[in-house]
Amino acid sequence: MNRPAEPRSCTSLADTENRWLGRVVRFALLIFALRVLYLILDNPYELAGDEAQYWDWSRRIDWSYYSKGPGIAWLIGLSTRLFGHEAWAVRFPAAVSGSLTILACGWMTARLGHGQPRAPFYAAVMAAFAPFLFATSQFMTIDAPFFAAWAIAAAIALRILTTSRSTLWLWCALGITVGVGVLLKYTMLLLIPGLVIGFVSACRLRPGLRLGRSGPLLAVVLALVTMLPIAIWNQMNGWPTVAHLLGHLGAPGGDLEPARRWFYNPLWTLEAVAVQMLLIAPGISLLVILALRRVSFVDDPTRSGIRLLTWMAWPVFGLYFLVSFATNVEANWPAAGWITLIPVAAVGLPTRLCSPGYNPWKFGWHAILTIAVIAAPLILFGPHLMRAPGVHLLPFHGAIEKGLQRVSRSEEEALCVAEIQQRIAEETGLDPFIVGAHYGRAALIAYYHPGHPVVFSGASALGDRESSYDYFADTSLEREDLLGRPAILIGTQPRKWVTGLVFERIEALPDHRDISVGYGYLGTTESFDER
Repeated sequence: MNRPAEPRSCTSLADTENRWLGRVVRFALLIFALRVLYLILDNPYELAGDEAQYWDWSRRIDWSYYSKGPGIAWLIGLSTRLFGHEAWAVRFPAAVSGSLTILACGWMTARLGHGQPRAPFYAAVMAAFAPFLFATSQFMTIDAPFFAAWAIAAAIALRILTTSRSTLWLWCALGITVGVGVLLKYTMLLLIPGLVIGFVSACRLRPGLRLGRSGPLLAVVLALVTMLPIAIWNQMNGWPTVAHLLGHLGAPGGDLEPARRWFYNPLWTLEAVAVQMLLIAPGISLLVILALRRVSFVDDPTRSGIRLLTWMAWPVFGLYFLVSFATNVEANWPAAGWITLIPVAAVGLPTRLCSPGYNPWKFGWHAILTIAVIAAPLILFGPHLMRAPGVHLLPFHGAIEKGLQRVSRSEEEALCVAEIQQRIAEETGLDPFIVGAHYGRAALIAYYHPGHPVVFSGASALGDRESSYDYFADTSLEREDLLGRPAILIGTQPRKWVTGLVFERIEALPDHRDISVGYGYLGTTESFDER
């Protein structure tokens, strides 16, 4: 007669969990190594406008910048000073950040416990191949390091909740990590209400839990100290970042003209919800819903940990849901909330995957894997795949081609501008300067031009909103040493340029659709009128 299997000892279970956590570490390192090799050897994408802009910021290290904190520029500046200014070096911090997010999600899942040793590896796979995390680990925007800071802060908070030892140093680490996250993206502030509600909820669930006062107070102080660079820069420049953020919402006091009356398109809200559920985190959203339905049946400390991670997600979702009633919400704005929900989704997976029959848990996991198999090659090799025979017949071909234009052809244009610049210098005997009609265009020319020159942005002079280029001393179009010189004007037609900049004459180049040459620069329209 077969005897029932004896339950594993606590030591055996802990050893198994440690082995699976070790697999998470090896998996994260493997993803990192493959990502770096890909960036160096076969990355088909040129820098996007935002990436080039942040690279240009990194050449002017400052306390902060007009639209963002200084974190992104500091990271790129460190990487390019170590490895040079190649595209892979600009994007290297994104690859590091992606693997840190994988590690943090795996560790949080292991910390939740619940006797499911494979759960951390499932969480690591989700963190590696969820489309929004996979894509952001490839491009050096603010999102990849911001997601890493969000994940690490959540992991530290979970450790505070689930440890019986002194947590003062953990509170210090939490405060600094939150501050670093704000230096990267102001959305990090939305983690704070989730932390507060989550800790309060945990204390109610576990009456014996005492978090103390000195730890949280020290965390707040250190977070504020870490965020000081932003306040210092804004104080020196009249708080333009506040105006920029208000401008995004169309609110009074913003850097854009506020809407005269409120207008709401229901598609904004429907699209915001659908994109998050179906594109940003497909499959994960289903697993989270299933897991949260079982929270009340889970023993502590897993239940309080799950609630803490869940509460950290809701403020960012809630705010951008409300924002969708005022404007169209970009897909990446609330995406950070999914990071703390990945461990919640993973905790319920192992036993459910082994259960007989086909159930919603298996459907959610298979959806994650299916999307990963489809999305990963498209994200990695999109430009190559778009050149395959017959692809032009696909219904979404035009939309993809339009998207790929944002990460292609900039090097070709910059080399063309360099040739025009040299020709105009020989013709006039003067050194032409370069002006882009948009900050992204200006930054891309600066990056791909062989000499990495200073390139000016004419956006605000042309009536658009300001950018960091309006606050750098060397990119001011009011510089006296520019007067009398010719300029290469990129991004719009002469009839638009004359509304913001004054030249003796402007000539469009017949062989180039939106490149003109201005001769005899006299200043911006505003400064010229004042004279």
